[in-house]
Amino acid sequence: MAIKGYSSLLGKTVSRMLDNDEMTVKRTASILEDGIVIGSKPQEIYTDLPCHLSFSKRDASVDSNKDFLQQYTNAIVFCSSAIDIKKGDKIMIKCENYAVYEGIAGEPTRYKGRASFSLDEYKIK
Repeated sequence: MAIKGYSSLLGKTVSRMLDNDEMTVKRTASILEDGIVIGSKPQEIYTDLPCHLSFSKRDASVDSNKDFLQQYTNAIVFCSSAIDIKKGDKIMIKCENYAVYEGIAGEPTRYKGRASFSLDEYKIK
C-alpha cells in the first residue's frame, strides 16, 4: 500500500542531502543602444543555487593501432528542474570541499523535480 506524498517527501529529502554544492549562472545579454545591438555582456541570473556536481570517467580508445586507453572525465551537474538552465550558460560551482569549477552548460535534461546537464570545457579555478 502506497503512502500518499511519501515519494515526493523522500525526493525532497534526498535532494537536500545530495545538493551540497552551490552554483552561479551567467547568461549573455545583449547591450542595446537606440534599438541596435552594440555588444553583449554576461549577466548573473542565479546565485548560490543548491546543486550537485558529479564526475564520471569513461575510457575511449585513442587510436585503434595502440593498445592503451585514454581516460576522459565527464562533469555532470544535478539541480532542481525549476531552474532555467540553457545550453551555453556560464556556470560556476563552489563545491563543499572548497574547490571551484567553471564551465559551460550543455543541453539540460529534465526529470520530475530534477534536471541535469553536462559541464563542458570545465576548469578548476
